[in-house]
Amino acid sequence: MADGIALTLGEAPFSRTLGLAQMSWEDALKQEARLRRFGAWDPLRPFPHTEAEARRALLDPYLNLLFTASRLRGYFNALLSLPPEDTRPLEDPWLYYLGPAWHNDPLRAQNLETWDDSFNGFFKGLLYQVVLEGYWTLQGRRLLPLKPLGPGSLEAPSPPVPHLFP
Repeated sequence: MADGIALTLGEAPFSRTLGLAQMSWEDALKQEARLRRFGAWDPLRPFPHTEAEARRALLDPYLNLLFTASRLRGYFNALLSLPPEDTRPLEDPWLYYLGPAWHNDPLRAQNLETWDDSFNGFFKGLLYQVVLEGYWTLQGRRLLPLKPLGPGSLEAPSPPVPHLFP
């Protein structure tokens, strides 16, 4: 119902989240710069700039996960004391637990309490694999877009990224 009202009126103040990952439309609107830095946003596709446009985009499972991944990367950059524009691949195994934990309970994740969310994270990983098929490919241990849409992170490697130890 909220989506129908939002698409008709351009807003639905009583419902902020939607889609697969229950991403808020406000957060989706804040992801443009990071998605462009990663080369993950198609420059031929207009980026949403209103609540109605963001809601429409979040109903697409691929875009919902793309926005969520961008928001999650912003969290990881902050947690690892990396600059917001950092696009280096993050390979710390601990992030596989932190991602789902942060999505479900940010305070618990901040305290590195991730066990309760690891089962959830496993199944989200399986879901993401199906949704991202045809858009991304795994080469070695790196997930790369099938068609890079911008500068991305395919540049020469830079200094190592810090690792987390619980």
